[in-house]
Amino acid sequence: EVRKMGIKAIENEALGTKEYPDFLTLNFYAGNFDNALDKNYSIEIQDTYQRLDNDIAQIIDAVDEAVGLQNALIFVVSTGYFDEQEVYPTEARFSGGDFKPDRCEALLNMYLMAIYGRENWIKKYYNEQIYFDRKLIEEKKIDYREFQESAADFLIQFSGVQDVVTSYQMLHGAYNEAIQIQKNGFHRGITGDLFIELQPGWRIVTPKNPTNHQRVRENGMASPAIFFGNNLKPVKVNRVIDATEIAPSVTHRLRIRAPNASNNNVLQELF
Repeated sequence: EVRKMGIKAIENEALGTKEYPDFLTLNFYAGNFDNALDKNYSIEIQDTYQRLDNDIAQIIDAVDEAVGLQNALIFVVSTGYFDEQEVYPTEARFSGGDFKPDRCEALLNMYLMAIYGRENWIKKYYNEQIYFDRKLIEEKKIDYREFQESAADFLIQFSGVQDVVTSYQMLHGAYNEAIQIQKNGFHRGITGDLFIELQPGWRIVTPKNPTNHQRVRENGMASPAIFFGNNLKPVKVNRVIDATEIAPSVTHRLRIRAPNASNNNVLQELF
C-alpha cells in the first residue's frame, strides 16, 4: 500500500532529521473501475474516499510524530480526475462528432505521398500529435518547414479540427492562448511535429480501444490545493490558482531554487 510505504520511508530513512530538507511525494488513486459509471458504484466510491481520508490522517500522524508538523510543509493537490459519465441515446443528435486518428493518419499520408513520393511519411499519431519520419524527410532533401505547412494545411480541412500548429511555429514565436498552453509541454525532439486542436464536443475514437473514447472539453476541472504545517497561518484563497504556482511556492517555503523550467510566481496568500 502507498500509505505503508510512505510511513516506512519516514521512519526508516529518518526523513526531516538531517541538515537539508527531504522531499516525499505520494500518489493516491481514488477513481472508479475502468469504464464504469460512478452512479453504479456510489457505495464503493464513498468507501474509497473514507479509506483515503484515513490513509492521509495516518501519514500526517507519522510526520507529526517524527519531526512535528511545525517542521514539515504538507501539500495536497489533485490532478482534476474526470471520466466520461454521460450516456447518450444513439438516436440523439448533438453538436460535434467522432474524430478517428487512424483515418486521419492514413489520409494525411496519402496526401503527402501524392506530393513528395510513395513513402511512409508518418511514424505515428499520439495524444493529438502527428510524428513525421524526420530522417526520411532529411534523406529526401525536403524542406522541413514546407513539409509541415503542407500537412497542416491539409489537416485543418478535417471536420472537427479547430487548429493545427507546427513544431516550427512553436520554436519560432507564433502565439495565441492555445499555442501557449501546448508550448508549456513542448520539448524539442520528444514532442510531435503537428499539434491538432479539436473543437469542443468532439470525441476521439480509437478502434483498438473502443471502450475508451475521449471527449474534447474546454472547461477547467476544479481540484483542491491544500497547504498546511510549517506554521502557516490559516487562509482561504478566493481565486483560481494555476497548477504551475505550486512548485515555486513549495520551493520558496523550503528556501531552495524552483525547478529550472518554472516561470510562475509563488502563492502570495501563503507568505
